[in-house]
Amino acid sequence: MIALSTSIFGDTPGPKIIEALGRIDIKLLELNFTLSPDQVTDIIAGTRQLGIAISSLHNFVPEPPDGERTAMLSDIDETSRRRAISLTEDTIRLAAELGAGAVVLHMGQPRGVELNDMQRALRKAIHAKAPETEISKLRAELISARKRLPGAYLDSMLLSLEVIVVTAERMGIKLGVESRYFYSQFPDFEELGILLQEFTGSNIGYWHDCGHTQHTQFCGLGSTAEYLDAFGQRLVGVHLHDTHIWTDHQIPGPDGDLDFGQIKPYLTPDTIRVMELSKKCSLDEVNSGIDYLRKMGLE
Repeated sequence: MIALSTSIFGDTPGPKIIEALGRIDIKLLELNFTLSPDQVTDIIAGTRQLGIAISSLHNFVPEPPDGERTAMLSDIDETSRRRAISLTEDTIRLAAELGAGAVVLHMGQPRGVELNDMQRALRKAIHAKAPETEISKLRAELISARKRLPGAYLDSMLLSLEVIVVTAERMGIKLGVESRYFYSQFPDFEELGILLQEFTGSNIGYWHDCGHTQHTQFCGLGSTAEYLDAFGQRLVGVHLHDTHIWTDHQIPGPDGDLDFGQIKPYLTPDTIRVMELSKKCSLDEVNSGIDYLRKMGLE
């Protein structure tokens, strides 16, 4: 069964979210990391009345008052990292209370270093069909800058996972480390491989975001096939959405860029499937998106 992420609702008040859910064919819901405490309370009460189960939670749930990135599992600062661990453990406990199967993890991004503008410049050059020499130069500069980030970030991720995996295993909750949109975000392909290798045999696995890896592929910084071939055997869940050139979190359909057939071989009966859409998408299109994913054999 395909779940719907609450990402499509944005900051819509909880009662209106429940009202909307009553109008569409959804029996599973993922709680997104942008939800306020009031939204979470209202959604939990409403989904129980509607008979909608919770598939997964996208860390942190609810979002902290000062924002998701106020504390990150990759943080080098110990106070911030320990707060991120505490918030993650709260999310894991809530997931267990709600009968969810997994928590999706954003590991974080570097502090005080802005590489996203470099990726945007690369993306713009590719889209404008700039000379290959210019594109290659921009790509090489981004890769070089990413490699200069301190190795302490990887150490922090490993230390954080060592703690939260204990809570997750005690609660029977799987943890899915998500592929990221920006090249500077953690983990990159190599770091993800290290994290999964270090926690072989644990509740920690891979969460594949199909739009994020498609964006990586567009930028010439990796490929969807590369991620699935390397980590597909550790797949906890997938975020399913289409892309239109550089815009992701779109309704899946025949006019999009995604080859959903790439994902199908890696899905098992236990793989959590979530359609994660932008708040700019129309709720009226949700059923058509799910129907398309079913036709592609992803349910």
